[in-house]
Amino acid sequence: MPPGLSQARLREYLLTPTGPWQHVDVQERVDSTNAWSTRDPRPWRVAVAGEQSAGRGRRGRDWSSPPGTSVSISLTVPMAADPLAWGWLPLLTGLATRDGLAEVTGASDPDAFVLKWPNDVLARESAADPAQEPRKICGILCETTADALVVAGIGVNVSVARQDLPVPTGTSLALCGSVVSRDDVVIAVARAFARWHERWYAGGAGLEEVRRSYRRHCGTIGAPVRIDLGVSLRDGPHPHDGVAGGAPAAGFGHVVEGTAVDVDETGEIVIQTTQGRRSFAAGDVVHLRRVPR
Repeated sequence: MPPGLSQARLREYLLTPTGPWQHVDVQERVDSTNAWSTRDPRPWRVAVAGEQSAGRGRRGRDWSSPPGTSVSISLTVPMAADPLAWGWLPLLTGLATRDGLAEVTGASDPDAFVLKWPNDVLARESAADPAQEPRKICGILCETTADALVVAGIGVNVSVARQDLPVPTGTSLALCGSVVSRDDVVIAVARAFARWHERWYAGGAGLEEVRRSYRRHCGTIGAPVRIDLGVSLRDGPHPHDGVAGGAPAAGFGHVVEGTAVDVDETGEIVIQTTQGRRSFAAGDVVHLRRVPR
């Protein structure tokens, strides 16, 4: 079994005079790091667990893996004042995770890790085969708390074996050829998240930089997609979407197909359909295979 998480090491590398993190708490097993964090919300807290007994993903899904093979991270941070920036928090969390994983694995290929709107990080298992479909290596769930705080939950498959993957389309860092410690994953992701949160929280040019970088690394843009709108269907601004406690769901059960062409200023996915362009605030996206001419 891989070595356990080291609270002392994580505190040494994250609780620095120049960094924003103020609390680092580690447990080998909890019900859910997001639940743990929302029960005791503290600004700039890193909560880490090696195993979750009741881990949660979007739409009530479970997130589970064998003990010692993945890491669950919940980052509690201040919420931006501008409601129109809120929809970008899950997206910047994915962007930060992508950056952290690229750093900790030393990936030279900028497409080794790509983003799937709205809340997944995908990885290619073989750099030698650019046609290979990337697989899910990380899931994200953001939830609001009291006192204008938000918890960004991140689950990363570190050394999960093929037969133990939670979904058949998943992968792990080990299956991608990278043997890294869970401590190093937490450190790299938390540092990258702090950098992107600073830009997002500042708004203006900082938020625009988040948008540009996300679009650059988003594998959904340009892909033929099917979106299941089991969460919400709106064609306008969405000040709450992507964060628990947002606007009521509408349009349950609708499925739309088209080509994803952009992520707009509020974080909605823009899809070119046969009826024209439509923007969606939330939904389950499937990347469809491109059919060669």
